[in-house]
Amino acid sequence: MSEKQMKECEGSGSSGRMLFVRGYNLVSDLLHCVLGILLLAACAAQIVNAAPQLLELFSAETGMQVTARLVDKVLFVMMILEVGHTVLISYKEHVIRPEPFLVVGIIASIRRILALTILVVEFHMDEKIFRMAMIETGVLSILIIILVTAIILLRKRSNTGVRLNRYDGDAC
Repeated sequence: MSEKQMKECEGSGSSGRMLFVRGYNLVSDLLHCVLGILLLAACAAQIVNAAPQLLELFSAETGMQVTARLVDKVLFVMMILEVGHTVLISYKEHVIRPEPFLVVGIIASIRRILALTILVVEFHMDEKIFRMAMIETGVLSILIIILVTAIILLRKRSNTGVRLNRYDGDAC
């Protein structure tokens, strides 16, 4: 809300409403900050949790499972960071952009494809389970293509964000 709009509202006798709006915006900003801190803490916890697996990779001959768990954790941290980036954008610009959510979908799909690949390689499955895993991999691959296409189309457009419903003082 601009200073001019605030003065107009204050002059119209709606100081209680202005106080509420300022309080609401302050609490909303505070909650965005708390959410961002919690997401960063979750990332840090996942990284600390992954450290022993990284050491295990260097210390002995390990199978594909240790590598897969490590890659899984790295991709999970990337997803959390991307959600955190989305929170930061909505805090700074008061806009929700769709691209970060699409990126999280791409990372999650890649993560699942890698997990399926490890399952197929490590555990020799019967033909029915193998076929189902390949169908899921194919569907996820198509999903990745769709999500990447959506990102490309959104980037070609200008201003793809959705304004958050925050009171901006238009109606005193």
